[in-house]
Amino acid sequence: MKNKNNRAINLPRIHSMYKTNYKIPDFKGNKYTTGCIAVVGQDAGITTSSKVNSVLMLNDSNSRLYRYVSNKITGCINRKIDEIVAFNLIKYNFTTSIKEIAHLEGYNFYELFNVFAHESFSDFLSKIDEYKPKCIITLGKPTFQFLCKKIDKNLEFKECFASKIEMSLNKHHMTWMPCVHMNTYNIYRRVYGKQDKLLESLSKDL
Repeated sequence: MKNKNNRAINLPRIHSMYKTNYKIPDFKGNKYTTGCIAVVGQDAGITTSSKVNSVLMLNDSNSRLYRYVSNKITGCINRKIDEIVAFNLIKYNFTTSIKEIAHLEGYNFYELFNVFAHESFSDFLSKIDEYKPKCIITLGKPTFQFLCKKIDKNLEFKECFASKIEMSLNKHHMTWMPCVHMNTYNIYRRVYGKQDKLLESLSKDL
C-alpha cells in the first residue's frame, strides 16, 4: 500500500523495528456475561511509562485510562468496569504509538493505521465471535473511520460520536457507540465534553 507521498509502506521494516512479542491481554470484568458491552481500543502502542497488563489498563484502578473509561464512558451508561470486556482493534503491541511510528518513518498516520487494522481485522472479528457483545463502544476517530468503511457507511465522527449506530459484523448484530479517546476529550473538551450527557441519554435503552 502506498501513502500520500507515493511511498509504499514497508511493513516488514515496520514490524521488525517497532513490533514486540509481548501480547497485552484483553480485559474481562469478573461480572461480564455474553451479550453485554465491549469497549474497543485502537492499538497497544506503548505511550506510558507504566507497565500495561491489560487492554486500556483497565486492571489498574489508579490509571488515567481506567478513570476516563469508568467516569466518562461506562459510568455515563450505568455500567461498572467489572461488567464489561475490552480488546483492541489492532492486535500488535508496539514500542511506541502508531502516530509516532508514522512520524518517524514519514508515512501518513491514517494510512498506516488502516494497514495495521486491515491486518488485524480477522482477529478483531474473532473477538466479536468470542465475547458476543450486544454493544461495542469504540475509542478514537481512526477506529471509527476504519469500521465505517467495513460496514459501508459514510459518516462524520463529529456528528456521530456518543450516538447509536446499528451494525452487523460476522453475522452479529450490535449497537455501536463511537466515543473519543481520553486525550482528545481532554484537549477538545469544548467540542467533546458533551459526550457525557449524550451517553447518559442513551443509557436507558442499553
